[in-house]
Amino acid sequence: MTSDPETEPEPDFEHADIDPGNIAGFAERLLERDWSDEDFEIDGVQVQTSSGIWVVMLGAYVPPEGEATAQAQDDVSAALTWVEDARQSAQRAWGEPMVREPQVSGDDNAPEGVVDMLLLTLGLESAELWDRGARFVAMLTGWQGEPGASSLVQAMLVLPREIAMGGLTATLPDDATQQELLMHGETLGELRRRAVIMSTLFSGGEARLHGAPMLATRCNLQSRTGETTVWIFTDDGRALLLIRHPDVTLDDGTDEGELAASRRLLDGVPDDLLACIAAAGERPDGAIAQHALEFGLVADAPVPRITGVFWFDGTTWHATRGLLEIAIRDGLGMDDFGFRSTVRQPYRLGGTFDAEDLSPSGDSEEHVAARERVERLFATCPYPPGPRPEGDRLLGYAIPHAGARGEIVDDIERVCEQWWVHSDGDAGWNDLIFRVGGRTLDGDGGRTLTAILAESEQWYLDEFAAWSEGLFAVMSERWGDAFHMRVRDRSGAVRRTPATRVMRAAGFDEAPGWWVNGHAVMLLAGAASERSIGVPSVMLLIARADAVLDPMDGTTTWALRGRARVLGSLAGRENEPISWNGPALVGSDIVPDATRGGIRTEFATWAWHFTHDRRGVLLSCTNEFAPDLTVDDAYERNAELFDGVPEDLLSLVLDRDPGGLYDVVRRSDGTDNEKGEGGALAAAQSVPVVTGVYWSDGTDWRASDGLLRRARATATDGDPNGNPLTWITSADTGLKVLTEVLFAGYGFDDDVFADASYTDFVFGRPVDPDAVKAAKDAVPRVLDAPRVGSLNDLLDVVSSGPGNRFLLDAALSNPDTRSRREIALWLLEEGADPSTQLSFLTPVNLLLENRTLDAGDAVLLRRLVASGAAVASTTFGATAGGHALVQLCDLDVDEAELEPLYAAILDGLRPQTKPEEEPSSGGDETGDRELMQMIDDTLPPEEFSRLRAQAEDAAVDSAEATREASAPAEPLLDVHAPALRDGRSVLDYVSEGSFPHDRSRAGLLSLLAELAS
Repeated sequence: MTSDPETEPEPDFEHADIDPGNIAGFAERLLERDWSDEDFEIDGVQVQTSSGIWVVMLGAYVPPEGEATAQAQDDVSAALTWVEDARQSAQRAWGEPMVREPQVSGDDNAPEGVVDMLLLTLGLESAELWDRGARFVAMLTGWQGEPGASSLVQAMLVLPREIAMGGLTATLPDDATQQELLMHGETLGELRRRAVIMSTLFSGGEARLHGAPMLATRCNLQSRTGETTVWIFTDDGRALLLIRHPDVTLDDGTDEGELAASRRLLDGVPDDLLACIAAAGERPDGAIAQHALEFGLVADAPVPRITGVFWFDGTTWHATRGLLEIAIRDGLGMDDFGFRSTVRQPYRLGGTFDAEDLSPSGDSEEHVAARERVERLFATCPYPPGPRPEGDRLLGYAIPHAGARGEIVDDIERVCEQWWVHSDGDAGWNDLIFRVGGRTLDGDGGRTLTAILAESEQWYLDEFAAWSEGLFAVMSERWGDAFHMRVRDRSGAVRRTPATRVMRAAGFDEAPGWWVNGHAVMLLAGAASERSIGVPSVMLLIARADAVLDPMDGTTTWALRGRARVLGSLAGRENEPISWNGPALVGSDIVPDATRGGIRTEFATWAWHFTHDRRGVLLSCTNEFAPDLTVDDAYERNAELFDGVPEDLLSLVLDRDPGGLYDVVRRSDGTDNEKGEGGALAAAQSVPVVTGVYWSDGTDWRASDGLLRRARATATDGDPNGNPLTWITSADTGLKVLTEVLFAGYGFDDDVFADASYTDFVFGRPVDPDAVKAAKDAVPRVLDAPRVGSLNDLLDVVSSGPGNRFLLDAALSNPDTRSRREIALWLLEEGADPSTQLSFLTPVNLLLENRTLDAGDAVLLRRLVASGAAVASTTFGATAGGHALVQLCDLDVDEAELEPLYAAILDGLRPQTKPEEEPSSGGDETGDRELMQMIDDTLPPEEFSRLRAQAEDAAVDSAEATREASAPAEPLLDVHAPALRDGRSVLDYVSEGSFPHDRSRAGLLSLLAELAS
């Protein structure tokens, strides 16, 4: 590239040495050249070749650092003029281009074609393409970010027609379709023998084709559930395999879409094999052999409805380019097309295939006759058995890398290194960081990574076990002796961690593990997995250090809150409410206060912070290991320990007045802010002095990323396979003493305070039993908290409550307006169902009976009605009319105060979809939490499998319910319907105006009249 003479030694705008007004002429000279796969130069311009595409970088503008100058503005203007002249040159020569925006598909937004891939890689919005016959010319122009502040690029591509118009497989080499181990090492002769025997047993036998371009036969197999397999064998030693699985969908679900996907799957099959598909067949007895597949017409040509197609060229099996295109685009494996149930299992690929394998084992006459028939069929089969595959070949692609165990271990080490700097949730479609042995690792939000490395069938279990044992041996050779991770502790209690949940879901009570670069690597292999995964499998589990540890030993956040309240009271420091930047309660803009407290002793400080959304922050500081605040980087070293804590939880501790709860360290004047990326931690001026930081995501307590990184550095100093938990649980962090203070993992009754060693350790003195009783008595009873207390009062005792629905009615009677709204909205968010009526008053009636009701309760009223609460009691009792609107009319309050409440009721009754509930940042949704809790609570693996299926069914039901809720509905309020005990309607009552006061209700009357009309 060259630059304008006026530019600096490193110019901001560079461009190819081409007249931009004659770009089309330059491109035509390119088009005249014979194709070359090597880089070359033409007219002094460098042309790069990549994946069958010629690439010419026409121009690039890189903005200078710092504030914009007049020279920089001139460079931007020159760059824009140059690239626009180049575009106009092409348009004058070739006309208006085809404009292509990036086309993506799948959950990971994978590009559909090569041009899409380049657009996504460069960060551009569109490409311009011109059809030049056998080749296309494409021009990619645009800013890679904010115009003027980011880079401006322009590239020209010359690409073959099949690449421009095709998908991602267009650039793959010819051998990319080869699937050497697809048939688990079985020879074509052996496959034909098995196909003929199965077809004869179940589908009429081998049929000779008529009208095909070559001599060929066809064998069909179709199960009662619709899985269909069609083999076509040619006499010249080739074969075609078509499969259809009724549960596989590769299209938009329409008839036309299914045929289009089927036609696309056939792309790449040789024409003469394609011509055999629809050919007529004749059975050995002379009868017409029916086609097992259904056909449709595409462009007047018959197309079979299929979900997979493979062909054999005489030497090697191939997957078609059409199938690879769909597999790459949607991230599918062969079994996702139905290969396992249509081919591998019925034909026992990799296993023996004789009369004994297919014969019933009973002694009845029917069973004996069936065995004799099968034995005769095997004896008379015209095709002899083929040689048995040896070694790992018979496992096929059930194992990664065809058994290269060392490569798997290399991949694991790479993942363990990269996981410190890259997030699995941010990995893009082309990001191979989180792949091991060709298998993509699935993440769960940063705690664990899992992948099924290998799966076995029952007929090659011995070979599969040998491969698995070999992988274990390679891991042990590389990383040393394994530790053993167990689901249960020594007492038999289930460990509640992300890692143990994965283990239980897979059916394992224990697994070997190693520490690799600060992460736990576990191998879940063995017969136990058959109980839940369905087939013998080898699963890889990589976990953060704190994902194999439960810092609070199974004690729930609710239980910790109650304990912390009592401990703080006995220490002479009551927990206090503090505001924070947390999530609002659903359906409102109300953010309830969090609560904080702690204990300080001569040797340590412990502080706790709890929020309404099941989360919290725990701080520990052991004085012996506290940071030296006199060193220059004291603030930075301390602030590092808060890395990874969610922004809203950080608002609990950053730049806070500690009020004597803990010490703080402040950013030094003039200290550079090294965390220039932004965020709360980058902007903070003070942080608590700590040795350990722990936070709850709503399900698990976890260590901060900063603490984990420090544990990694300590553990791997001199030993890359050091155990980071050794440091995390040491006195250096204070975690162990923090759990002892909160008595985590144990009961918390009065006997705790009778233990002098505990009270001396926590309080530095004995504790009077009367003081313990007073502290516990000060905690409200669970039924009193919603009625007269605050939301924090309720959350301190809610773990012992009778159920959210019972608490809701009590909350609606709370005289404190803020507490009433916070508690009731929280209970609704947690699943309390207000449509259930517990007395002659509905929840709406109860709220409107509250003497401190005001316009601010509209948000709660709207949420109640929208959640299904009835606006009128279904039973008659001592109510002021029974209907919510009648109750409002009778209140001796000016109508201006009631108008928001009118609107809340009427808005809630209008047809609507269910309110969308935004999950709190850092916390899982309620359903996920409950599922995790059930996994933890001693469910056997078999029961978990049933539960998982039940959860999947519930998800389908939920989706259906959402669709129904979205459908148009009739208004739920009939203003003419009887609403009072004497038969009058709401409209009648308001129209008459006979209220127990002299105030006007003209506004409500107008609204009702509008509804009536």
